Amino acid sequence: MAAVKAESRAIYSEWENDPLVQKKERGEPSPAPADRGHNPEAREKTSYISIVRVEVDDDHLTKQKASRLLDEALQFVLLEELSTHLSTYFTNSNSDQISELSREDIPAFLLQNRVLNLLTTPIEQRDVFLKAFPSQENRPDGVLYSLWGSDGSMYSRFDLNLPKDSKVSFLSRGALRIETKRLDLAGC
Repeated sequence: MAAVKAESRAIYSEWENDPLVQKKERGEPSPAPADRGHNPEAREKTSYISIVRVEVDDDHLTKQKASRLLDEALQFVLLEELSTHLSTYFTNSNSDQISELSREDIPAFLLQNRVLNLLTTPIEQRDVFLKAFPSQENRPDGVLYSLWGSDGSMYSRFDLNLPKDSKVSFLSRGALRIETKRLDLAGC
């Protein structure tokens, strides 16, 4: 979320303006622990912290903008982890049995997932990274896989290694389905 906030206040505003849990207004700050025993006024102003289970219907969560943004961020993280795991697994495998998906292979999913689209867009197309490599001569040779800025911005190259003949499809609400000869993974 820090990377989304650093680059797109428009998308991040959904997290701030329609939170999953409404924040309550706080009263006066509680006295410091050292003051409690020595200051008679401080002893009178006791504050409490509680943990409460709140029953919320599923409809409530699906309507909130923050919930949708959280889903998109979780899908991004899950795809990153899956991609890293499969890349490691297939590193020593027979490369003619593996295909690599890139951003261009999943345009429909990019339209549904703003976080994935934002964080995997090449740095040349993102204002936040204009200062990262002001000239092409200063850019390192090779393929850039990830880049992080001290402001929280981030770039991650999308590449998903899968066995050949795998099928990738998109389900409702931005869910992804990957079908291989051995595995059918849906809902990430």
